[in-house]
Amino acid sequence: MPLKFIGSDGSGSNVDAIVAIQYAVQNGARVINASFGGPAYDEALCDTIAWAGEQGALVVVAAGNSGQSLDTSSAWPARCPSATMLTVAAFTHEGKLAGFSNRSATQVDIAAPGEFVVSTVPGDYGYMSGTSMATPHVAGVAAAVLGRSPAMSPAQARQAVLDGAVPLPALTGLVAGGRRLDLDGALTAAGAPAGVDDQAPAGFALVAPADGAAVGDRVPTMTWDATTDAGGGVSHYRLVIDGRVSVDRITGTRARPAGPLGTGEHTWAVEAVDRSGNVVRSEERTVIVDAAAPSKFVLLKPVAGGALPAGKAVVRWSASRDSGSGLARYEVLVDRRVAATVDGDAGYARVTLSAGRHTIAVRAVDGAGNVTSTVSRPVTALRAGGQRPAAMRVAPSRARVGSRPVVPPARRGR
Repeated sequence: MPLKFIGSDGSGSNVDAIVAIQYAVQNGARVINASFGGPAYDEALCDTIAWAGEQGALVVVAAGNSGQSLDTSSAWPARCPSATMLTVAAFTHEGKLAGFSNRSATQVDIAAPGEFVVSTVPGDYGYMSGTSMATPHVAGVAAAVLGRSPAMSPAQARQAVLDGAVPLPALTGLVAGGRRLDLDGALTAAGAPAGVDDQAPAGFALVAPADGAAVGDRVPTMTWDATTDAGGGVSHYRLVIDGRVSVDRITGTRARPAGPLGTGEHTWAVEAVDRSGNVVRSEERTVIVDAAAPSKFVLLKPVAGGALPAGKAVVRWSASRDSGSGLARYEVLVDRRVAATVDGDAGYARVTLSAGRHTIAVRAVDGAGNVTSTVSRPVTALRAGGQRPAAMRVAPSRARVGSRPVVPPARRGR
């Protein structure tokens, strides 16, 4: 998982470094190679490295290339205080500390090859030197340790790397314990594969949608309960749609399919994966995707512009149809507000109308929440023995200027 936050000019911001570490952790990284550094202390960066350890990731950082002692000089994140971080110096093919490498018997944990290391360069290969060349060696060994013993915590993997290191007299006083990296020793310290976690995470339940539920969204949100794992912890979840993994590496307890689902019935389930690769699967549920609205229908009674007594009134409509999730209900709207709700097989409903003018409409709602409405109709509700309210008329009047009336001139006869 290559993550780049440093530009072609060799510089980058700690904010971007933090985002990169967070992204790596959230996408399942267990070892993070952090071959970068600078002189300024950043508490947020150190906190993020500690957080990564709490989430199950070991962070391996470069000691820096200033040729100074980290006991007195400033180099970060090399000096971040974390029990789940390894700080790496560089040594030469002669077994001596490289002249450019920072050093400290208290701040630097281990040394690794860092001089004239074959590396990729634009369009070719070349020899590179630096603690940034040494750090990936340690990260690789740490990954091998976790491959041997996946149930190890970051702190345990760190200790296995250190316990398996070989002391070099030339590194004494320059690196903690005078240690240089040793793959075979680290794997031996990690123990035999017999200690591998083979227990799946605990069972867990799906939350929503309910089994057999109809949804109008073709990319519905699926949710489930979190689970636990007594071994190395839960790594991630997978959303399975129609028997195939739709979304992988989910760190939360909700997700949406990778793409729109077709109209009709689908199955879905969720798999929880622990850090050793053990898997437990939830129960399987069915979801019905119905993005089509019910068929059009019309309002039969009352008629548009009609008058009826105030009080209880009957509203009738023709039948709507829905071939997807089926009609769930009809809603009668008086003045754009729901005044009555009846089952999807009903053809009428009673509402209460106050005296005056109103609008009436009906909408059909299917099981997925899709809606089709009739055209709104104006009606007038009359009080008992009353008449339809008269239309307002405005009597013409002559305009006046001052105290004299202005009378339009009479037309001339022909």
